[in-house]
Amino acid sequence: NLDTHKALIIGESGMLTELTELGCHCVVAETVCSGKYIESEFAKRRVDPEIAVVVSAFDSSFDLEKCAYAVSCLRENAGCQFVATNPDATYPHGDRLLPGAGAILACIATAAERTPVVVGKPMALFWEIISHAKNFVPARSCMIGDRLDTDIMFAQAAGIHSMLAYTGVTHPELHRDEIVQTNPTYSIDSVGCIVSLL
Repeated sequence: NLDTHKALIIGESGMLTELTELGCHCVVAETVCSGKYIESEFAKRRVDPEIAVVVSAFDSSFDLEKCAYAVSCLRENAGCQFVATNPDATYPHGDRLLPGAGAILACIATAAERTPVVVGKPMALFWEIISHAKNFVPARSCMIGDRLDTDIMFAQAAGIHSMLAYTGVTHPELHRDEIVQTNPTYSIDSVGCIVSLL
């Protein structure tokens, strides 16, 4: 019931916009943080008791103060819920893998000693939401992605086809055993190859 309760948002502007349009009373982490984390001062700070849910997503400005505030809400506000968008540990950028939403999620979850409700990939709940909204038919649907642990596992949970693209975090040689275990329906060298398949 987020029209009457507050949601602490650890995330970027896109998610804030979406939740605000849905009527959620969002509290952006930046607005409750000082920008300078001093343990002795933070230990005396009062968290907003009206925050009823902490939403964890990718946040390029995530820091220890935001983590501490989120953890304090989860530990101290009775009934405070913990929701996450996705557990992607990394994402590709150039030639590197950088920390993703899952790394932020792990930080908060570990300190709060809480397990979040994941509403995005790889959870079947995500399929239920989007298929209902867009009238997707499972037999005519295919999840295309580069991650075995979220994209391909999501397809399996949803009961739809999957297509693994080798242009992101999964490498056909380095991850051979994991690919065999998750068994994507199809695999392609790059997302650009899709055009030739249509």
